[in-house]
Amino acid sequence: MSGDQLNAEFETACRRGNLNGFLTIMNIISNQEDRFTLINTPVFRNFSPPPMYTVWNGHFSMFSYLIDHNLVNFEMTDETGNTYLHIAALKGDLNFINKLLNLDEADVLVNKKDFVGKTAFELAEQRNRMDIATMIRSIKYSKKLHTALFNQFSKGNLSDIQFIVE
Repeated sequence: MSGDQLNAEFETACRRGNLNGFLTIMNIISNQEDRFTLINTPVFRNFSPPPMYTVWNGHFSMFSYLIDHNLVNFEMTDETGNTYLHIAALKGDLNFINKLLNLDEADVLVNKKDFVGKTAFELAEQRNRMDIATMIRSIKYSKKLHTALFNQFSKGNLSDIQFIVE
């Protein structure tokens, strides 16, 4: 199978949620770097990487496979600047959002703005999905709190830590 054929087959599998077709392509490509490149290369027609289709179409188990195998570039966006978290917030899947927010890359996803200038938090808030907005906000502030506590601890400022905790 040529590179263009693989790209087309992979895109189709992602759009349709065809896990068997998807896994067949993963087995054809044995090199992890080549897999990563195939998966994260935007498709010419609309400039979105194929994993965006899995999220837009609600095929979260397929996307979870990609996450679990470290095959996702979380810097990628779709043609309107949406990250995976933006799309998950628009789709409203709380379990999937929780999975994204527990990744090491969560900071990138939480802070990135789409082309209109909105974060995933702002999209959720705009759509009156306060459950999602609260999840996103809590991870953002818990990471800031963790960083502040760590910084104060590393400086030996125990009184400042006590103040932050209270």
